[in-house]
Amino acid sequence: MWRLGSRFLICFLVLKMAGVAVGVMPGLNWLAAQDYAFWRNVTPWFGRVVLRLHEPVLFTYSGSGDKLFDWVQMAGVLSLALVLAAIWMWFDRRRRWDPLARDLMRIVLRYGLGTVMLSYGMSKLLHQQMPAPHLFRLVEPYGESSPMGLLWTFMGQSAAYSAFAGGLEFLGGFLLFFRRTVILGALILVVVLTNVLLMNLCFDVPVKLYSALYLFMALVLVAPEAGRLWSLLVLRRAVAPSLASEVRRAWPAGRAGRLLTVVKALVVLQILWVVPAQAYFRWRDHSPAKPELYGLYEVETFTQNGETHPPLLTDRARWRRVMIDEGNFFVVQFMDDHRRFFRIRNTSQPGKLVVEPNSGPKRGESISFTIAHPAERELLLEGRLDEAALAVRLRRADDAKLLLQNRGFHWINEQPFNR
Repeated sequence: MWRLGSRFLICFLVLKMAGVAVGVMPGLNWLAAQDYAFWRNVTPWFGRVVLRLHEPVLFTYSGSGDKLFDWVQMAGVLSLALVLAAIWMWFDRRRRWDPLARDLMRIVLRYGLGTVMLSYGMSKLLHQQMPAPHLFRLVEPYGESSPMGLLWTFMGQSAAYSAFAGGLEFLGGFLLFFRRTVILGALILVVVLTNVLLMNLCFDVPVKLYSALYLFMALVLVAPEAGRLWSLLVLRRAVAPSLASEVRRAWPAGRAGRLLTVVKALVVLQILWVVPAQAYFRWRDHSPAKPELYGLYEVETFTQNGETHPPLLTDRARWRRVMIDEGNFFVVQFMDDHRRFFRIRNTSQPGKLVVEPNSGPKRGESISFTIAHPAERELLLEGRLDEAALAVRLRRADDAKLLLQNRGFHWINEQPFNR
C-alpha cells in the first residue's frame, strides 16, 4: 500500500504541475496548451459520466478557482493519478524507476511552484493583485463590503505591506530553482502559504483549492528533510549531510550530465526572466489610467422625466453619488446605497460621455450623456437611462478628506486612533 501511495502522490503532483512547469520554457508553450485543452474537454465528461452529476459542469472565466469545474477537475486528476500509479506498479515491480521518478517529481514541483510564486509575488510587489481601493470602495458602507472585499481593501490600502507579502512569495519561489536552497525556499513558502490559505478560508476568497494545493506541495518538498530539521532545530543535534547527492545518481553522468546541467541553467534563466518581465510589462503597459473626469461627485439635483427628486433615503431611483474611477469605471450610488457599474467608452466627441453597463441584460449597450460645466467643480449630465430622461447636477467632492486617505503613518501616538 505504501508503494501505491507514494507512486500515486508522484503521479498526482506531476499531473497538476507539469503544465505550469513547462509553460514558461522556450518552445514548450504548445505542450502546456495541450494539457489545458485536455482537462477543459475531459472535465465536463468526467462530471457527467463518472460522477453522474445532475448539474452540467461548465467552464467559465470568472476569476474564481473554486468553481464546480475546478473541483470536478481535481477529482479527475486524482482518479487518473490512481490509474497511472496502478499501471506503474504492474510494469515496474522491482522499483527500478522510483529514484528517477521521485527526483523528476521534485523538479516539476520546484519549477512549477516556483513559477506560480514568482508570478503572485511580482503582482503584489507591483501592487497589482490587490490595488489601492477604488473610489466606490471608499464610500461603500463598511457593513456592505463582502469578506473578500474587506481583505482586498486592507491589503490594497498599504502598498508597503503588499510589497512585503509579495516579496516573501517571490523569495520563496526564487529559492526553489536552486538545489542548495530548495529547503529554505520551501520553508518560507510553508509559512507564507499557510497565511494565504487561512486568509482565503476566513475571508471566503475563491482560491481555497489552489492555495491548499500549493501549501501541500511546499510541505512535500520539505518532507524528506523533516527528520533532519527536527533533530537540528528542536533536539539541537548534529545532522548528516543531505541525501540529495544520492538522488542525483539517478541522472546521467559525464557529457550527458554536463549537457543536462547547461539545459537546466538555460531553463532557470528563462523562467526567472520571463515571469518577472511579463509582470513588469503588464504593469507598465496596462496600469489603469485616471479618466479625464476622474473624481468623487455628490449629486446636488436629480431630475427624472422633468420631475426633481428630493434626496430621500427611500427613493431608489434618485442618485446619491457618482464615481468616475480608474479603469474607466462610471459608478452610480443610489440613495439606498445600492450601486450600478458602467464602463466608460473611449469617445472623441467633446461634451459627450458614453458608457455601457458592466453587467446585466443590457451589457454592451451604449448610453450617451451630454456634459456641461456650469461652474467650477460642477458637472451637468443629461441623457436617457432605462427609458427615462435624466438631468443630474454633480459637485466634485474632495476624496482626499476621507480618513482612510489622509490618516497616514505616525511613529508617536499618545492615544490609539481606532475608528
